[in-house]
Amino acid sequence: MADMAELKRKREAWFAQRAAAQERERVLQEEGGAAVDEAVHARSEDDPSPAMGVLSLSDSDVLDRITERLTSKLKEELRSEVRREEQEVSRKNIQDSKKMEGWLAGELEQTTCPICYEIMQPPQHTPTLLFPCGHTFCAQCISSHIKANHRHTCPYCRKKIESQAPNMILQQLIDGFAERKKEAAACLDREGKFLAVSGG
Repeated sequence: MADMAELKRKREAWFAQRAAAQERERVLQEEGGAAVDEAVHARSEDDPSPAMGVLSLSDSDVLDRITERLTSKLKEELRSEVRREEQEVSRKNIQDSKKMEGWLAGELEQTTCPICYEIMQPPQHTPTLLFPCGHTFCAQCISSHIKANHRHTCPYCRKKIESQAPNMILQQLIDGFAERKKEAAACLDREGKFLAVSGG
């Protein structure tokens, strides 16, 4: 088992060295460094001439080129990854917005008047709470009901209406839901435009 691990480690090291050597050769060929290499190999060992300087300069250039290539590859990979993540976040935001819109629509349906089925929003459809039964209808419908039937009773349970008042808590909830629905629609619109521009 240990022999297999050692063999695998040596193989990976050999592949890494081979890849580095191939990259160096590629850079040398692109930069015309093949001629410098030949000049260095042709010099004698007794002659520490300028060729040694050329070799170290060549090695430095090779290292710079390899570093530039690796840097540009990493930058492009990072840009690509950031684009993918932005698109994923945008898609998730759109899905969340759609879920929120569905939830808000369900909630807003529960805030409709049981007579006219309109959302109870001012001025005509202000939610009006009846006392003592506690049922809520829009102001327009309760007023029409009282005038049409000449009775001061709840349209739902028929109990006598002793008083009525604007249902401020329900009004605040309705206003909040309506505002969130507008925000969700705006967010969905922005995300759709972003995806169209980014090609997602």
